[in-house]
Amino acid sequence: MRILTRLVVVFVAFLVAPLASGQDVVTTGPPPEIRALVDAFTGPVLGNSPETWEAMTREQCAPKFISKNPAAQRRKLYDTLHGAFAGGKRGRVMRRGPDEPLELQMIGSSGQPAGTIVLEITSGNPPKITNISVEKEPGK
Repeated sequence: MRILTRLVVVFVAFLVAPLASGQDVVTTGPPPEIRALVDAFTGPVLGNSPETWEAMTREQCAPKFISKNPAAQRRKLYDTLHGAFAGGKRGRVMRRGPDEPLELQMIGSSGQPAGTIVLEITSGNPPKITNISVEKEPGK
């Protein structure tokens, strides 16, 4: 009986040890600074405030983007993005490599894919947006 008890204790210890050690836990998903950038970007796109969009661009976009895209052009971009994706939600965020752009899959109000917003970003911390483009879903 003692041998069985010892075996059970050792077995349970081996099962519990990885759970107790925080270093053995594998995390997935983007780093916090990328998550913050994506959340800051998608909020104004899905919301209904050009003023919030403009404030986001001044905070989250690289100076080169701001100088290359005057306020009227940024507003036109907002109108395009908001018109295409408002009422929907953000789907998956993908990045095909460490130096590749972020791809934000957007879901339309019907629940169907509506397109992908591509954000080119700097490698700094925090990252800044250097270019924004849209890829519509086939047949849209």
